[in-house]
Amino acid sequence: MPSQVLIAATKEPTLKKSRADHSIAFDDSDLEGINTPHQDPLVISAWIGDPCYKVKRILIDNGSSVDVLFYSTFLNMGLAREKLQPAAGPLYGFDNRPVQVEGIINLPVVLGEFPRQATHSIQFIVVKSESSYNAIFGRPLQSIFGIVASIPHFRLKFLTPSGTDVVRGDQQEVQSCYLRQAQPRPSITLSIKDFDLRNEDIPQKASPVEDLVCISLSDEHPSRTIQIGSLLLEEEKIKYVEFLRRNQDIFAWSPTDMPGISPEVIVHSLNANPTYKPIIQKKQSFAPERQEAIEKEVDKLLEAGFIREVHYPTWLTNVVMVKKTNGA
Repeated sequence: MPSQVLIAATKEPTLKKSRADHSIAFDDSDLEGINTPHQDPLVISAWIGDPCYKVKRILIDNGSSVDVLFYSTFLNMGLAREKLQPAAGPLYGFDNRPVQVEGIINLPVVLGEFPRQATHSIQFIVVKSESSYNAIFGRPLQSIFGIVASIPHFRLKFLTPSGTDVVRGDQQEVQSCYLRQAQPRPSITLSIKDFDLRNEDIPQKASPVEDLVCISLSDEHPSRTIQIGSLLLEEEKIKYVEFLRRNQDIFAWSPTDMPGISPEVIVHSLNANPTYKPIIQKKQSFAPERQEAIEKEVDKLLEAGFIREVHYPTWLTNVVMVKKTNGA
């Protein structure tokens, strides 16, 4: 009988995979820069919308069953009312009073800084109500992002594919919100000459989601520049710049670049009541530097054919100079 040889195969021990640490904790290092003890509500800033707007004065409210975007913030983000979907029912505040609901809208929300950053689509209830806050992040958003908030540490933390990120609150902003809420709101008539959209009390305007880089499109005219995102990959940046330079003729760098616009395309008219008697305003004198700037702008519009000279008018108003956002 032939002998049998048994060979025992030894199985190499499998290496245990290291588990990623998905724990979130707060310690004394998170108290740095916080005035303690305190009972301040957690107020943060976040990017909302597409394109993104940096929205400040956002209240983190664990007691809110919905995520709220106030109507004034909705308008300042440049969103059209047509984008609102009808709400299913009324919304009630903690005092059991109904709050006027304008509608529902889904907007992307970005929390954190690159590369530890998370983005989710959030359903906001848009309400028309006076508030010192611009938005409220309630339980639905906190659940979607997996947020763990700590009031004593004035921080919220959440997990991202690249690790845990932290969003810090702003205690100075909280005090500012409290003062706005506590101030009486008398009914006053606001003079238009004192109205400034750049006032700090107006909700923050749109700002780029990243730093921008200035690119010149023409070697002959270095002043003809555009701005592109600084976070673009080098290959993307080269492609975009080449595309823009090939098509730079579509840009209007001055009024003379788009002369002869047909009134069928666009026309400006004054919505004045024809029954009112026209009045010629008293001529206003300008400082020499302002007069020079007015003459240059008028010459540009005359050369482009946008305006024409009219003699013996029955109605006349003085020139109003408005400073542009770039300071010009």
